[in-house]
Amino acid sequence: MHEAGHLAVLPPSRRQTFGDPQATAGLDMRQIEIQAIAWSYAAALALDIDPALLFHEGGYAGRGPGLLQNFALGVFFGVDGLEAAGLTVTGKDPAHAGLDPYPHMIKWLRE
Repeated sequence: MHEAGHLAVLPPSRRQTFGDPQATAGLDMRQIEIQAIAWSYAAALALDIDPALLFHEGGYAGRGPGLLQNFALGVFFGVDGLEAAGLTVTGKDPAHAGLDPYPHMIKWLRE
């Protein structure tokens, strides 16, 4: 699911060649990773999958449980990038009144 998140948050022009190191030149891979984590959490909830299955003890270099705890506490890092890509809203902008905020997703694929 997390790898799908990488592809979902990439600009469309970069998806097909994402595994090629030259194709990732100019991308902030740290931001892509953080957004993919946030996307994965939202996807697990949307699919009614226990997020603990995704954020398990051995996942994310042993940081899975800590990431899960952050999300459970409402500490949603990476979401600003998802919002900037038009995938979700944070609820901070009054223009988004009436839209369900993250972890609800407006779209699953960056256009």
